[in-house]
Amino acid sequence: MSFTTYAEFRAVIERMLDVAGAPYSDDGSTTVLDDAIEAAENRVYRDLKVKQMEAPFNATITGNAAPLPSDFYQAKMVRIGTGKPLRPVSLESLRLLLDGDPQAGEAEFFARERDSFLFWPAQDSGTMSGTYYKRFAAFRNAPSVVNAAYAAFPELFQYAACAEFDPIIGRDGRGAMWESKYARALRAIQLDDAQQDYMGGRVLLANSARLARGGY
Repeated sequence: MSFTTYAEFRAVIERMLDVAGAPYSDDGSTTVLDDAIEAAENRVYRDLKVKQMEAPFNATITGNAAPLPSDFYQAKMVRIGTGKPLRPVSLESLRLLLDGDPQAGEAEFFARERDSFLFWPAQDSGTMSGTYYKRFAAFRNAPSVVNAAYAAFPELFQYAACAEFDPIIGRDGRGAMWESKYARALRAIQLDDAQQDYMGGRVLLANSARLARGGY
């Protein structure tokens, strides 16, 4: 089902739920549907990590910290300069390394601290680059902008919205159906995205000893 605005998407959900033109709560409010749609969006963005959600980024390192983009959600790949991709660790682990083993040299690990990445060994300067998953604005807050994830996978957002909405107004009977449709669509999308990475071929596993030494 195609749509170009939030109002059109909202109307699609109303038809799927068979609530078009009716109040959804005892006080006559219809905004509960908007809340359910936003909750569904948050769920999709937590569950789904695909190419349509990726963006490149670059940042200047100052004092071992590199700022993150304002729409940053999660990192996919991070490197410094032309070095090999860094490995993520917890902030606690990185702090222990920085405090107990303050080596110099090329960075190996990174961790997030609020709105920045930190590195070990520490980096006084340089350029961080890589790929990250974006945090999209709520559709109702940008009602004329259909983001890349919505455009590619409308059915996933539709099933998620229905699954969030029905229990809110006490219609639990179809909740399991919407949840099942959402789960099947999510698996299919993730599988298709993974297959695109390998052009439909078989995935070859690298030697584990080589990976342990940092070979990529």
